[in-house]
Order: sequence, then structure tokens, then C-alpha cells
Amino acid sequence: MADNKAYSESLIEIVKDVELRKIALPEFQRDFRWDVEQTHDLFDSLARDIFIGTIIYGKPSFGIAIRDFDLRPRKGKGSQLRMNVQFVDEEQIKRETQNQNFRIVLDGQQRITSIVRALLGKDRIYMVLKNGIEIGSETNLEEILDCFSSEDQSEKICICLADAYEFDVNKSRDREQERVFLESRYAKKMSNQWEILPDLKDQSISIYLDAVHLLIKLLNRETLVSYYLLDMGLEKFCAFFERSNSRGIQLDFTDILAAKLYVGFNLREKIQEFEDVYSDIRMNRELIVRAIAYFHGKGRYKIDKDYILRNLRPEDFKLYWDNVCRLYAVSLRYLLSSSFAPSQSWLPSENMIMPLMIFLDGIGDNFANMNEGQRKFIEYWYWASAFSGRYSGSSNEVIMEDSLVLSRIAKGDNSHDVNVLTRKLRPRISEGSDIFVYQRRGNLIYRALLTIIYYDQKGVRDWRSNRLTSSDDLLEDHHIYPRGFFSKKVAKSPEILDYGESVANRALMPKITNIKVSDRVPADYLQDMRPANPNLNHSLEAHLISVEILEDDTGDFMTTIIDERANEIAQLVHKYAFEPRASILEQFGLTNETQEILTFPVFMRYQGIVTEAIYDAKKRTITIENQIFNIPQATSYVVKRQGGPARTANGWQMWKYIDESTEERPLIVFRDSFDESN
Repeated sequence: MADNKAYSESLIEIVKDVELRKIALPEFQRDFRWDVEQTHDLFDSLARDIFIGTIIYGKPSFGIAIRDFDLRPRKGKGSQLRMNVQFVDEEQIKRETQNQNFRIVLDGQQRITSIVRALLGKDRIYMVLKNGIEIGSETNLEEILDCFSSEDQSEKICICLADAYEFDVNKSRDREQERVFLESRYAKKMSNQWEILPDLKDQSISIYLDAVHLLIKLLNRETLVSYYLLDMGLEKFCAFFERSNSRGIQLDFTDILAAKLYVGFNLREKIQEFEDVYSDIRMNRELIVRAIAYFHGKGRYKIDKDYILRNLRPEDFKLYWDNVCRLYAVSLRYLLSSSFAPSQSWLPSENMIMPLMIFLDGIGDNFANMNEGQRKFIEYWYWASAFSGRYSGSSNEVIMEDSLVLSRIAKGDNSHDVNVLTRKLRPRISEGSDIFVYQRRGNLIYRALLTIIYYDQKGVRDWRSNRLTSSDDLLEDHHIYPRGFFSKKVAKSPEILDYGESVANRALMPKITNIKVSDRVPADYLQDMRPANPNLNHSLEAHLISVEILEDDTGDFMTTIIDERANEIAQLVHKYAFEPRASILEQFGLTNETQEILTFPVFMRYQGIVTEAIYDAKKRTITIENQIFNIPQATSYVVKRQGGPARTANGWQMWKYIDESTEERPLIVFRDSFDESN
């Protein structure tokens, strides 16, 4: 491969070369950071022929340290394993670049890692097909594609990318591919119907096999380097420019829309007027446009960019602009005044504002008009949506679905849609241990984990004064145990690395409180605040930080203190994002639907002692000696009672039950099965 010459390669070739170690990462490359939703976008772009950028490789002529691609689990066992790093000397570099086409990645690590993880099954990514499709000889992948998802859906035929890769590598016959399909959620759901209508089964199998063939063609196509930008629909045109921002093309969707509307409606001028009137608010331009599209279509049509650019006219913006802007401002101010977040920038996802706008429009433009039941629904929907990661992908479909449900809640309707929605609101945080995977502010759940403390306390307390912070305070997420402290600790105990960057080691504090802490333990720098704040203990407890931190002069109890805080945060998630579900369904779900209350014995072994209890599957609570706990509380209660430290071990694994075959199983097995059927 000559220098500065463009080549192309298929996804299959990339994965094979990574497995053969022909492609490696230089040690200085940043870590893999992409969320799984970004992988969805990547494959969506590939399937729709949207340019994803050029991968840049290098062939060094000198010795260099290289490391493997990150193929570790995203969380749980193995997620904290050290990455393999090795030094390749100049002689080996020369030999392997000549004989093996060895190369290192200079630009494109996130894309390559996402592709490899998906095709090797490290991330289970599914291509979801549209319903009611027919595949002929001229059908292309884009015509049958609905979306890419991390869920094997029961309502639509799905193909796991890792399965397609295996089929191609192993040259699997149709019978083997059919066997895999019959194990899918869709096939299992349809099995009874197929017994009655065998032709329907054959049709579904045929669609699956044909779609697999089209997907394998994509995986084998030279895709990554593409200069073909002609014959683009409006949706692709916008997506191309927005996904090119990292390469210096600064043009977004509203810029394109402003050019389209300019003669009849000056969008940029109206945006400036909004910022002048609502000086305390940063306008989310795309959200305003989506809401106008919703009202224009009366909730009946998609609100994607293609619909907006094709159907909205200047007169539509003149009709709806002022009302939508007011709904946006009032809804955002309600969230902030009700302590759902300390500022606009700390909202888990601004896209959650739109369903709230539709709700507000339905109750008469004033949140004071809602009743207590509606307020509780909003509270549950907000936190359950945040912790289920429902808005991570900014899907128009999700926004539309929730807007329609909240419009019915505004009218007091009992609706099947409420039942459907609550089944999708499954928080990803069950235990304190689940929290450690969230380490950066850009993640929706990271922000929600910090702001739920703020919500529960109706503000946060400044460590220097014990006062409740106000909207005038600029809050930042500060380390509790500082980075400098961890740099010394990690050298001795590498296994604690994730404690330092985890959200469990962060606290929302005013910027002014960011004193120089260097590598000092909290017991040291916090005592500097004691003279100005005699109520420092109360300030710490309001942040769910144990006052024992003030006695930890050496930092030796850091893991115990952070573990305990993680468990308390998980308990807040349970309180606001799961506990209300039963009462919400009782008030707003279908009145003719009943839910069976399942309670049965469970037990937990710790330090050789067995604790027996009762589990309530509907409420996800455990009763021990007439005391009711959620799972993290129950686990901590047993551990502490028997002299153990606070811990983030997964209680769903520690609590056991006896199944129908008299086998002992962890409670997580029942939980997942119960969630699936409910």
C-alpha cells in the first residue's frame, strides 16, 4: 500500500484483519468511548450509503507500543480487564508491514472498534426489518430496513449482525440460518400462529434468509471510503452534513431549513427574537422545529427531517411558532423550578422536553392545572425514561410515542399505550455496581444519576456554607476523591481505577467551591471548609456521602465509602424510576388488565450464614423480618448485619430462589423472565 493513496476495504476484511492482528492501535490512542447508540447510527449510515468518513492508517518505520482493540464487556465481569499492550520493535514492524500488510489506526478507532464489536458479537446489534415487506431480485437493503437496535424485538424480524458475520465466515447453509431464526424472539412469539398458518412461517423464513443475503452483501462491500454524494434525498443530505461536523463542515439541519424558509419566514431572525425574550434559556432549535411538525401533522405523521423539509411551509411556522416557543420555555422552566435538574445543561436529554410540551398544551398551558395523579405520572415517566436510556438515541419514534401518551394523560384517558410504554421503561440501574460503568458527563444516565440526588434533596448543599444552591449557581461535577489521589492509589491497586472516574465519585457543586485539592484525601481538604461550615456533616449527607469520609485520613476506606454511596444512589433510582410503576398502571393503564402479585421465598448466603426472606416480583422488594427493602437495601442490610462492609456486589445474583425443578437459581433469572412476560 503506497503512501497517500486511497483504498477501500469491506467490513469483513476489517474484522478479519483485526482478528489476525494486521490492524492495531498505537498505545497513545484514546480509549474507546462510543455508546452503543452511536454504533446504531454507524450501521444505519452504512446501510443507507451515507458517507461515514475515511479511515486513516499508518505504517510506522520505527518501534512503537501497540494495544488491542477494546472488545471487553461494557459492564460486569471482564469489563475492567487491563488492555494488552506490547512493544513492536523496528525490525518486526518492517517485516510485518511488508509481509502482512500490518498497519496502525491514526483516525477511525471509534468506527473500527464499533464495527468489530458488532460483528464479533461483543455488542449485540440487530438489523430490524420493516413489517409487511417483500424482497425481490431488485430489492436493496435500505428498502427493507427499519432501524438498528440492541434489542431482538418480538414484533419485527431482526438479524443479529454477529450471526450474519458467522454465516458468511462459515459459509453456513440456509438450514443453519433458519435454525438461528427460529430461536429469535419474533419466531417464538409467532410459533402458535405458525402452527395454524404454516405458509406464514415459510414466508417469514424466506424474508429472513433473503435479508441475511442482502446484509452479507453489505458486509462484503467496499464501503468505508466513498465519494458518491449524488442522488441524495433530503434526509441523507442533512445527515451527511451533521455527521461531517467533526471533519470541519459546520452546517446543521436548521441551517438548511432556514435557507428553505427564508423568503416567507426568517427563521434565524425568529431565533434571535426568542433569545432576546427568553434570555435565561438556550433554544434547542431542532426541538422547536420537531414540535411544529407534530402540531402540523396533528400527531399522525413522523417528525423526521425528511417530513419537515418536504412538508412544512413558511405559513406553518407563522401559525405555530409563538405557541411552540412559549410551550418550550414554560416546560423547561417547570423542570428547573421543580428541581428535575439544576440547569438546562444538566437535563439528561433535552428531547424529553417535547412530550412535556404536548402534555402542557393538553392541560391548558399551565402546569398548575395538572392534578396529583398527572404530576406523579410526569415524575415517573421522566426518571424511568432517563434511567432506561430511552432518549439516548434521540429517536423521532420515541419522541412521537411519548408525546402521544402524554397527550392522553393530559386528557385523563386510560390507554393501552400507557401499558406499552411502562414495559419499555426498564431502568438499567438495579444495583450500586451498575453505576460504575457511567464515567462521563456526555452520557444521559450519568447526568441522571447526579441530578436525581439534586431532585430528591430539592437542590444540593454547598460544602463551604451548607446553603442550598440556587439557579444562579453554576454547578459542575467535581471529584470527591481527586484524580491526583487516584493516580497514586491506582499504581498500587489497578483494580480501583474505575472508582475514580465513576459518577459515584462525583458530586454536583458550585464552581466557586472548586478549591485546589491536588492529591489530598477528602478528610484533609474538607476540613479546610469546617470553619465556614459547622454543618459540614449535613452538607455531605445531602450528597449521599458518608461522614466517615472525614475520618479516612489515608483514603484506605475509599472503596467502601464510594460503594455505599453507589448503593444509596441506586436506591433513589428504585424509588423514582421503578416503585411508582404499579400505581401508574392502576390509575392510567387499561382498567380490564390485571397483574398477578407474585411473592415467594428467597435466601442469601453471606459469611456462611443463610438469611431467608420473601420477594415481591411486582414491587421488586424483599421482606426480611417484616422490614421491606429494595434489592440494594436488602443486600446491604444483610452484609452490614453480619459485620461486612458496604458493597456493590450484585444483589440480583446473591439472592437465590428454588425453581420448579428444585434447582437453586439467582434471582436475576426470575427477574429477567418476569420482565420479558410483563
